[in-house]
Amino acid sequence: MRSVRFASSASAALGTAALALALTACGGGGDGSASSAAGSAAGGATTSPSTSSAPAATSSDSSAGVTATPAAAKDASGTSTSGGSGSSGSSASSGDDDCTLDSSSIKLEETGGTIPSILLTLTNTGSKECAVYNAPFVSDPVAGKNLPVNKDTVPQAVVELAPGHTAYAAIYLSEKPTHRTKTLNVTLADRSGGGTDGHVTVTAPASGSGLGLDDSSQVTYWQVSEELALQ
Repeated sequence: MRSVRFASSASAALGTAALALALTACGGGGDGSASSAAGSAAGGATTSPSTSSAPAATSSDSSAGVTATPAAAKDASGTSTSGGSGSSGSSASSGDDDCTLDSSSIKLEETGGTIPSILLTLTNTGSKECAVYNAPFVSDPVAGKNLPVNKDTVPQAVVELAPGHTAYAAIYLSEKPTHRTKTLNVTLADRSGGGTDGHVTVTAPASGSGLGLDDSSQVTYWQVSEELALQ
């Protein structure tokens, strides 16, 4: 009788244990499926925004930066170059006619000063403004050469003459001349400093025995006034 009760109790215990294991297994399977589905859904949501939005932002920023910088640099460079060219063009006298021997009266005039010198003058006898450049070429026919130019007398600007106006150049004479001459030959300079075609012969004033010259005699650049020429 006792052995039958023991067997029944053992069977009941085994049945209870089996039922508990079955319930545990069912609960574990449900949790695993839910976690897997949640993980899958979360993974899909994260991937989609990252692949669709990032490339668009990068492309827009880079193209805007590349386009704006060269355009700004080019504009600044162009403005500076244009301004420089305009300023240079407006200050140049390329539009003015050159004074010529035919449209000018060139002669020698006494200075009346104590320094041994004489003035070479050029008066515009034409009907429009003209310009004289650099220093005149003054040839001494007795010595057979041109007088050297005083490089310290370069004017601040090209001398431009309205009709009837005069430009001045000084010729330094010698107190102890090696020779004298009553005439000089004058050739005008062009814009580049070279001589123009032809020359005019100017005669020393009637008073005196001629112009006293030596190797130190020089001629100045053309100036706008007698005072500047004789400085």
